[in-house]
Amino acid sequence: MARLERAIFDSCEEGCKATPSRYAIWGEDIRSISISAKEAMKNGNIDKAEKLMNQVINSMGAFIDAQLILSNLPGNINFVKDKDIIKSYIASLQENNEVSESEKDYLIDSMKEIMNSIE
Repeated sequence: MARLERAIFDSCEEGCKATPSRYAIWGEDIRSISISAKEAMKNGNIDKAEKLMNQVINSMGAFIDAQLILSNLPGNINFVKDKDIIKSYIASLQENNEVSESEKDYLIDSMKEIMNSIE
């Protein structure tokens, strides 16, 4: 995810020439993780395969959300509002039983602050 994060930050910088290569590097990471998951399935290691596929799914979701938010920058066409993306994260987090209640509360409060700061 760190490589995706760098690519996204590059996307925010006008004229950054490293953006396409950073997305390519991240894409190769996703491909490699997918291949590892496929091998784990072939070897009967379903737990490992599921963990790897969750990494792929989460990373792809982050990529999609980042692209939607970047499309909301001035001069771009947007289809989804930033607040709607954050609301979906809040709803998903509220349903997550793997995160402690105090951690959920902190993250939800932080997301609500971000939503309030968006016009």
